[in-house]
This record gives sequence, structure tokens and C-alpha cells, in this order.
Amino acid sequence: MMSSLKLALVMVTVVSLDMGLSTITKEAMSRGMNQFVFVVYSNLFALPCLVLFCFLFHRRKPPPPLTPSILCRIFVLGLISCSIQMSMYVGIRYSSPTLASAMSDLVPAFTFVLAIITRGLLLNICLYKGLLGLLFIMYLFRG
Repeated sequence: MMSSLKLALVMVTVVSLDMGLSTITKEAMSRGMNQFVFVVYSNLFALPCLVLFCFLFHRRKPPPPLTPSILCRIFVLGLISCSIQMSMYVGIRYSSPTLASAMSDLVPAFTFVLAIITRGLLLNICLYKGLLGLLFIMYLFRG
């Protein structure tokens, strides 16, 4: 019971911080800050936090070797992440933080749809679980 309460508290905190970031971003953009500069500042701010977490929560076993395939995947992931950040900040510049919050609520729906497309998840609407997932997606996209 207590662990589910902690998880709910963490989830509410993350959503609140995301909405706060959207509001601060909108205010900074409306005062003339360039979105490229904002992406650099936000990534520089995140770097010490990530390094601290790496030292606090390190693995007991040695990490796997870095192969060229893994390095290429890390590069592509970083490129996609930066592109998504830029798109989000440009979108916030032309709209409102409320719309950004509503769009971030669609992330589970897009993840579910991508899992079905890439066959990571098989949707069987004959089963109760599959039908419930389909109804959940329709509800999320409906708004």
C-alpha cells in the first residue's frame, strides 16, 4: 500500500514539474529567448543531475562493452531527443503550456499504437485485456 502511494506521489510530482517547465518555457520564449539557447541551457542543467545519479545508483556488475552498434544507437537516440525537444519548444512558443500538457498526456497512447505497429504487442480484441486496451486508446485520442 505504501509503495503504491509513493509511486503515485512521484507521478504527480513529475507531471507537476513538466507543467512548470512548460510554463517557464512559454514565459522565456515570450520574452525573446531563442529555443536553441533554451535547449542548451536545459541540457546543461540536466547533466549534473544525471552524473550525480550515475554515482549514487551505480551498477554492481561491470557494464557491457561499447560496440559500434551501441554507440550508433546512442547517437541516434540523442539526435531524436534533441529534435523532439526543439519541436516541443517551438510548439510552446506558438501555443500555450496547457496544450503542451494535454499533448504529453497522449504519450502512453502513442507508445501503445507504436507497440502494435512494430508487433511489440499483439492486440487481441477477443480477450478482455485487448478490448480494454483498445477502449483506452480510443478514450485518450478522443480527449
